Amino acid sequence: MASHTEEIQARNRRDMEEAHQQVLERTITEPVVLVVEPGSSAYVSNGGYDNTIKRMITQFLGLSRRAVDRATLASREIQDVLDTFEDAKGVYAVSTDEAVLRAINTKYPGRVQTLQRDLSTDPLVLNPRPDIVLCYDALQGMKNPAQGLEVLLRTVTRGGLVSTDTGLPVFLEGKRFFPIEGSSNLYTC
Repeated sequence: MASHTEEIQARNRRDMEEAHQQVLERTITEPVVLVVEPGSSAYVSNGGYDNTIKRMITQFLGLSRRAVDRATLASREIQDVLDTFEDAKGVYAVSTDEAVLRAINTKYPGRVQTLQRDLSTDPLVLNPRPDIVLCYDALQGMKNPAQGLEVLLRTVTRGGLVSTDTGLPVFLEGKRFFPIEGSSNLYTC
């Protein structure tokens, strides 16, 4: 039986692969990828980890309980992104958590451009603009999820993709994003 963390990782990886397939079908060569709040999938919104989740994560990763933090999970998520989007021209990671960004910069120097921002309050200007946004369990943790989504809508290229697992239709009413047919987690503009 798979642990909660294994299920999250498998789900996110499946969603990333589906998004990559759409990138290929749309003939987007060398896509630019934006990862929003990496490592937040197993993070509890009260600022810590549920002890049961933390125990499962540590057992799955073979680490001591103290070694597992959001930065460790973020590094593993970024590795999945780099593995899935091998053809990416660039990868951005945006987080409010300085430790997450420091861990990514340490583990992937020069491969991932990191930015410390709260998308629900701070504008985001990227050059080049991302073709795809990966946003797993991030919107609902923001101070203002609707504003965070607005920032993403202004950031992604026209015809770009947003892959998310967080009830995006609730935030999309009247916006310019539309679901990809046959997908429950992938949207285009």
